[in-house]
Amino acid sequence: MKKSQITLFMMLGILVAGIIFFLVYITRSTSEDNNEIKKIVSAAEDKKQITSSIVACLDATTTEALVNLAEQGGVIYTSQGGFIQDYSLSDKGEYYAEYLGKKISYNIFPPKFNIGKHQSKLPEYPYTFFPYTGEENPQLSTPTTTEGYFGISTLPPLNEATGVN
Repeated sequence: MKKSQITLFMMLGILVAGIIFFLVYITRSTSEDNNEIKKIVSAAEDKKQITSSIVACLDATTTEALVNLAEQGGVIYTSQGGFIQDYSLSDKGEYYAEYLGKKISYNIFPPKFNIGKHQSKLPEYPYTFFPYTGEENPQLSTPTTTEGYFGISTLPPLNEATGVN
């Protein structure tokens, strides 16, 4: 009878020890899972902060670029990160005007030489009888002279089929 009691107590002791080890294991496992969850939540919050910083930076940069584009007649120069070559100071008045520190391109220039009835110099530019039509003053012009050649456009292309812009 004493042997069976000892065996019973040993089995109960092993069972109690097993339960204690099981509880300790579950507690540690749960705390490790909680730590993992905390790390994941922290990483998600960091990602939100980084994303919002990137979005704010892109917004500011885009706004600045669009303002420059609008203020400079549709041009962003290479010194500003664009594709259009910067004008030199000697080009001022011939190719661009300066306003509030911005170089504003003229974008349309008279032709460099005379083309038939079309003139490249004032006062005849763009053609001798401009702006009269044949109906207003038949002695000065004919309806064909009202077709103007107003110059060379330097506006950048709007799609890749005609250029890099």
